[in-house]
Amino acid sequence: MLNTEHFILLAGRPEKWDEEIRQQARCAGNQKVGINLPKLQEDQRSRGRRSIEVVKSGYGWTVRCASGLDDFQLVAGSRHGAHWPGTYAAAAALGINWANEDPENRDCFVRKAEAEEIITIEVEMQAFGGGRIRTVVIPIAEGVGQTTESPF
Repeated sequence: MLNTEHFILLAGRPEKWDEEIRQQARCAGNQKVGINLPKLQEDQRSRGRRSIEVVKSGYGWTVRCASGLDDFQLVAGSRHGAHWPGTYAAAAALGINWANEDPENRDCFVRKAEAEEIITIEVEMQAFGGGRIRTVVIPIAEGVGQTTESPF
């Protein structure tokens, strides 16, 4: 379950997965037995649950697997691709679109303390995407009179 006090869900619908955790916690509470969270996480992963996190690193913004079961591997970042822009908007766009490919099983989140203000727009990819819906992420300009530039 995502700790909403410290994290923001950018994309995905993890409700069914979170409900499993709640149910096990309720059962464990009634039986005075602790919940086996690592086993539950392994079980959910084997059934297709995946999470990624948008992370600020020393090399700019990156996207990494959010689970130790996936070795917290880098999905995208400046060391992952030669042309990676390393901006928050680019990382958020990658994460959001990845999660939206299978929103019932995938989610993307960011730490509240690191998140930047963005605008998201759903677009239909008619020319090259075969009508697929993608999310475009636009950073918010920081000051009066500043323009917002594309992260790409």
